[in-house]
Amino acid sequence: MAVAGAIVVEFYANSLTHGLQAADSTAPSITVGPTAVVSPTSVGVTATITDATPPIVFYAVVVADGAGAPSSAQIQAGTDSLDAAAPNDNDTVTSGGVASLFIGGLSSGTAYDVYYVALDDSGNDSTPAKLDITTTTPPAASGTSPIASIVHSRRRRRE
Repeated sequence: MAVAGAIVVEFYANSLTHGLQAADSTAPSITVGPTAVVSPTSVGVTATITDATPPIVFYAVVVADGAGAPSSAQIQAGTDSLDAAAPNDNDTVTSGGVASLFIGGLSSGTAYDVYYVALDDSGNDSTPAKLDITTTTPPAASGTSPIASIVHSRRRRRE
């Protein structure tokens, strides 16, 4: 029995000496952001993400304000909490990289919840989190439209 235990200890010591590492179980960390820039029909989301095992994929899905929170797997699949397709995007970055997403197809002047999650190369995902946004409303038309007219004058020569 002592020999078997010695072999296990020796294997562990050799794996540390030769750079073998235990499996990564640490989720990615969103260190800056996310921040959102909204327009009447879209949202841009950026975040800085770090992790020991890049690449990291940053996922986001947009759902109606107050709708149920989707799970990490649903966010990654681009669905809402009822597994229905929802506006979504994802971006792959290296550790310490900035992920940039663009999600269109939204309605103007509407409140939404943006749920996001980061997934590293070892399969660890961050806890889903929410960002509240409201798309902007385009300015109202003034009632007048610019008119351009071209006047062309042609004189006839008298002969």
